[in-house]
Amino acid sequence: MAPAPFINPALADLARRDDTLIVFPHAQRTGGKTLRDDVLCAVYGEDRVYSASRGTGTKAWKDVTRADLEGFRVYTGPSNFADLDKGRPTVFVGLVRHPLYRAISLYHYCRKGTWHKLHPLASRTSLEEFYAEASKINPPYMLNTQCLRISGAADVRKVQKAVGRKYLGVGFTEEIGAFTSALGSALGWPQIDVETAQADGKRYAQEGSPQFRERVLKESAEDLKMYEWLAAGAPPPVRGTFFSSLGAALSPGRKM
Repeated sequence: MAPAPFINPALADLARRDDTLIVFPHAQRTGGKTLRDDVLCAVYGEDRVYSASRGTGTKAWKDVTRADLEGFRVYTGPSNFADLDKGRPTVFVGLVRHPLYRAISLYHYCRKGTWHKLHPLASRTSLEEFYAEASKINPPYMLNTQCLRISGAADVRKVQKAVGRKYLGVGFTEEIGAFTSALGSALGWPQIDVETAQADGKRYAQEGSPQFRERVLKESAEDLKMYEWLAAGAPPPVRGTFFSSLGAALSPGRKM
């Protein structure tokens, strides 16, 4: 059964306000381009989505100012979460992917992207060789990256605090259509149909040795815990019950 997205109805009214900034910290290879272009730009307009990739803004989240964000409804980019005062209300949204499949997807992405800094490495190495070398060259891009984006730290408990307090919703790469529908229901969006890609388990079933898979899950253990916590149904962020139930929601990282 596909995991359901996390939605916090308590933040929906705030998120609907036109002066509220929706912040989407984008971890590469989790479906962020689809959420940005096919959903957020479609709903709010391309000129109201602050994005370096789309040419509407170049600054990282920690550096962008209130003046920079004037007129924008959404900020998105490969920046880590930080609960910063930008002079207006903010709510966050996020996407997560199983860390094993994100690692495999990164390899194919870098092989295809001739512009990518890691393309030369990916073009001359196997999946497993690439992962080992790229993890040394740029650890924050390869290891526990999703926890860093969603909470600012490679720590699942930081993720749980951030999600409980600041996130309107967190969805899954494989179920981005369901996440779009859930956000739309919460925010009163028009119907948006988003195509869902082939399930990772089928697409990448033959890739990576058991040793490789075990290594990825060990080295991104916090991302795995986060994924499993969300997939199990993140507890509702209610004071007195949310944080007391976090320990019970965590399960040991299972091997693929």
